[in-house]
Amino acid sequence: MTDRIISIASQKGGVGKSTTALNLGFSLSSMGYSVLLLDGDPQGGLSLGTNIRDKQMKGFLDIISGQAQPQECIVKARNGKLSSCSSGKYSLQSVRKFDSTRGQVQAGEIVKKMSEGYDYTLLDCPAGIGPVVRALVSISDSVLVPLNMRNTSVRSLPVFLEFLKDIKGRKKNPGLEGILVTMLDYASRTELEIFKSVKEQFNPKWLFSTVIKHDYLYEDISINAIPAGMSSKAVKASRNYFELALELREREIVSKSGENEDEEVQGLF
Repeated sequence: MTDRIISIASQKGGVGKSTTALNLGFSLSSMGYSVLLLDGDPQGGLSLGTNIRDKQMKGFLDIISGQAQPQECIVKARNGKLSSCSSGKYSLQSVRKFDSTRGQVQAGEIVKKMSEGYDYTLLDCPAGIGPVVRALVSISDSVLVPLNMRNTSVRSLPVFLEFLKDIKGRKKNPGLEGILVTMLDYASRTELEIFKSVKEQFNPKWLFSTVIKHDYLYEDISINAIPAGMSSKAVKASRNYFELALELREREIVSKSGENEDEEVQGLF
């Protein structure tokens, strides 16, 4: 069991955070890993992209406000390996709890408790650098940052990276899992130019090799509240996220190998 908590977060909205959480989670679960999707966005982007509220209305915000217990909010998907917890009912009381240090600690304890028994817990964070994002990112092992090829998204990314650096300096977590280029339109000369500048501007180690291509089918299948991998017409689109899942696992294996690189290998058995 890898037992990792990964926040999917960005300073900008509309970059594919919820789409990435859903499709990466489904891909990892299809590979045999147990995955918990947790919608930490009070606006409920991930919840809206699935039919989880048809099964259970209560969610993370209800747990935070003491109106529900974690076990009653987690719903298992059809494949048995993927589970999800919706954002729950929005209230000023629950959101304000994140504004205090005590509230952030409590939220962190709840997430850690909920993540027990899962190989991966993926947190879908709201956009920005507010207290909710800080609370969720602070208890994560790493952060995956989706980035679309829009000038405003790229130019504001350094601010978000500084935000993560500040949290890491205080908490020793999280690490940067990687920057994921999303919704890239290869037919757009402007987006390709921005993509080129991103590869020149940022450390290559920060960027995932996998690129999520623009595909209208992601929006189309969201009407059916399913990940791309469950749609026969979106098989090609889903490959990007299966590739991302494989790259994520590869990075973990390489990272663990690096921890022991100074040890002399004595044999396979």
